[in-house]
Amino acid sequence: MKRYTAFISSTYADLVRERSEVIDALMDSNIIPVCMEHFTASSSECFHKLEKLIDTSDLFILILGDRYGTCGDDGISITEKEFRYARKNHSLYFVLRTKSHRDLLRRSDDGEELTEDEQKMVKFGESITDLCQDISTRMPISKIIAQLVGSTDFDQLKGWYRETKEDLEKWERANTRYRLEGTWYHVHLKQQDKSYLRVGTVEIKQNFNRNEYRHLFFEGQNYSVQDVDHESHCLTYNYVQNTTWSGEYFLKNDRTIMGLYKTVRYFDGMFCDKNVGEGAYSGLHEFRVKSLDLNRDGKPDGSYFIAGSFHDIFPTPTKTGQIFMFRTPEERYEFLMKFYKDILEGAQK
Repeated sequence: MKRYTAFISSTYADLVRERSEVIDALMDSNIIPVCMEHFTASSSECFHKLEKLIDTSDLFILILGDRYGTCGDDGISITEKEFRYARKNHSLYFVLRTKSHRDLLRRSDDGEELTEDEQKMVKFGESITDLCQDISTRMPISKIIAQLVGSTDFDQLKGWYRETKEDLEKWERANTRYRLEGTWYHVHLKQQDKSYLRVGTVEIKQNFNRNEYRHLFFEGQNYSVQDVDHESHCLTYNYVQNTTWSGEYFLKNDRTIMGLYKTVRYFDGMFCDKNVGEGAYSGLHEFRVKSLDLNRDGKPDGSYFIAGSFHDIFPTPTKTGQIFMFRTPEERYEFLMKFYKDILEGAQK
């Protein structure tokens, strides 16, 4: 089960009860509180440790009372530094305002003389205008936290897992269809030229774990076909006519893969009655992972192939086509012989 963490920021001595209630409410919602009780971070080295804790927390909760807190050499309290860091670094943050903090703001509005600490606290509180909730009898901390948790989109949060080896193995077995790393053998066709055929290999790099398996990197090589060995089902490449390409992609739940690619062409040649020179190109790829069924009694055997399209963006935005990728050269050969035999035979040079 995925777990989430929340960093709690406030002065300590005046807000012991509120901090305790926040901790209890978070734990009731299965969120792990990150608390630095009695921690003083006056030096930059110590604050750097706090930055790491904030970075690795999914939520940031600030509790405002009537005390500003201990300041460093720059005159800024550690609590305000924590909040500034969380807001600047796009942490998902919430602010809880206690009755003592609201009373302090009211005293300031009434022109009452305040201590230096209280003046700084008023200025800090007035600088925060978003995602604030007032703690009251009608809206206690437990209810506020429950509402905040209920309205939070946790899909956008990284979280963490505490898993056994058996848990990981079970997840991998259930998600085998998303495991795409390794070498694939591809077919590259172009819509504007029905006789065009390029083949080659694609290396897919993927960290196959819960947090990173959706992020894919492709590195491919395109060649023209020089010869076909029907006995071994092998294609011989023409290494002179070579194009390399690479891209970064995202894998969705429906097994579609989308991303941007860059390609470099190392030779001149004809395409749609035009001479296309060597150079760099870029474009869009959209793929889908599908069950492999090449007329094998109509029953998929658990293997998969990748099918999709490309669309050059620059410098030739009219170039589009299809790409098919297979786990083995034999599967690629069967596919070509079944659907593109004429192109394959005509592509030999």
